[in-house]
Amino acid sequence: MSNPVTVFLLADSSSFWEQFAGWYQNSTLGELISYFKETYFSIRFGAYDNFSVTEQTANIVNKIIPALILGIIIAAVATVFCRRGVCRFVKTLVEKGALSPETGVTLFDTGAFRSTVIRRKLCRDAFLRKVVLCREEQEFLSKNGSDKSYQIDFTKDHFYIPEDLKERAELRFNPKGSTWLTVVLTVVLTPIVVGLFCRFMPNILQLIDSLISYFAP
Repeated sequence: MSNPVTVFLLADSSSFWEQFAGWYQNSTLGELISYFKETYFSIRFGAYDNFSVTEQTANIVNKIIPALILGIIIAAVATVFCRRGVCRFVKTLVEKGALSPETGVTLFDTGAFRSTVIRRKLCRDAFLRKVVLCREEQEFLSKNGSDKSYQIDFTKDHFYIPEDLKERAELRFNPKGSTWLTVVLTVVLTPIVVGLFCRFMPNILQLIDSLISYFAP
């Protein structure tokens, strides 16, 4: 007798998404989302004398609007999540006394070794790199010159915050500045702002069209 879990895992993924799409289109959730999209998050373009908006362009714009709302919200969540992770990393360095090359600690010591966010930030974030230094990288640069690139080894390299940059680091990477209230406000305000934009955009375009006609020679 076949295991239901095995059957589910071996099922054709395309058929699963087709079934999901069918359920979504006929569900109350799908109807609510379609209603709000058509009522509040779609721009109803009109006929203009001096320019035109094709049906294809209108469809593209109206498809972008929901994606824009979702993208802004996801970006807000990701920003707070990443920033709080970096703030914890900086706080850990200070708590462990990693304030000089000699007292530098590894990512294993800070518990951030598995964090792809911290690794990426240590390589690319200019603000973080100004206050968090890598001991091995500084030694390499002192021997080979600042024009030489150094590849950080996250398995064994040591990181520290110079004593004279400690206050600056704590101020710059204060977790109190990265609250989930920002996300809540983004979730609430973004649809409102976009909805108002969609509501008044036809009037703005009509006004622009009238002004062009008025000032045209």
